[in-house]
Amino acid sequence: MKPGFTWHKIFRYGIIRRLKFGASVSITITHRCNLYCDYCALKLAHNKMPHSAYKDMTFEFMKKQIDNFPFKIRQILITGGEPALNKDFPRIVNYLLGKGFCVVIYSNLTEIEPFFKIRKSFRFRIQSTCHQKMDVEKFDHNFRKLNQYHHHIQVDELGKRRLDYSNLKDWCTVDTSKNYLKGYLRMGIDGILFLNCWEPIEYYSR
Repeated sequence: MKPGFTWHKIFRYGIIRRLKFGASVSITITHRCNLYCDYCALKLAHNKMPHSAYKDMTFEFMKKQIDNFPFKIRQILITGGEPALNKDFPRIVNYLLGKGFCVVIYSNLTEIEPFFKIRKSFRFRIQSTCHQKMDVEKFDHNFRKLNQYHHHIQVDELGKRRLDYSNLKDWCTVDTSKNYLKGYLRMGIDGILFLNCWEPIEYYSR
């Protein structure tokens, strides 16, 4: 089956039943990252992706995609790569909050200055992990500093300790990528919709 959004997939995977309550949409605004941890799904395709795949999603393009989205949107997840590396990141998030969406950011907290340009909102949340290649002290410092401004930061169950790669060596596989964020419609940097995390990896590394 070809990667990308099709009505056949929507009906086959039963997504249509969930869409009537509003879609949860995961938007990849960049493939760039400053860590590239060994267990990251994006690293599967890192050596195969053409240079053109590392462009960022612009604000204007994102706005057009969201304003013309075919379903009601309930929640938006902003991911990457590292979303904060996209120069339009604060503008993108502020626009989505202004539209009334609940917005969740997946970030490694290496670059926190762009977050201070995002307005405070109870509908805004940051999800983070102290990843394999992140300095623990820097993560803790950035977490504390940012948490003074945005109070809705969640750290994975391992807390602010560095993730143990030996326990996650099997994470970056086809099966886990297909089931990760299950239930989300995943939008690639060029607006193509996918039904799991593996499809964009497969598509952009062709």
